[in-house]
Amino acid sequence: AFDVKRTFYQAEEDDNITIRWDSHTKTNMSSTNLVCFLQSEPLKCLYELVNSVEVPESQHQQFAGRVQCDKDALREGRIRLHLSRVTTDDSGHYWCDLAANYDKIMRRWVLETTERFVLNVAQTNDGENSDTPKPELAPTKG
Repeated sequence: AFDVKRTFYQAEEDDNITIRWDSHTKTNMSSTNLVCFLQSEPLKCLYELVNSVEVPESQHQQFAGRVQCDKDALREGRIRLHLSRVTTDDSGHYWCDLAANYDKIMRRWVLETTERFVLNVAQTNDGENSDTPKPELAPTKG
């Protein structure tokens, strides 16, 4: 129900990015489980949502206070995770598992999917003024 292409995000340090993917199936996402990890050793939890409630204590300290989920988009069947002030340490391969709209009669999730993406954060050039706000970057499909 979701695009399965790997998405690449290109950014510079201190940029804000939005990780996004959309469902082709209109579904109720009011009861959603979502977990995203940076594939590293050890794994680092970027973000976790259980029954549509954020679980900040599971988040790795590297991402603490820098990730927000757009709840309005979620209600419309779209995932939007905003990651602020990216660093070169945020670069890497990520995956997110999503389960939404649990059907109590069928005893299964109506929507289950995995999204994978790559984030590449470049160091800011020394001559630039890092206080200048930068536009939010859109993803590129690959």
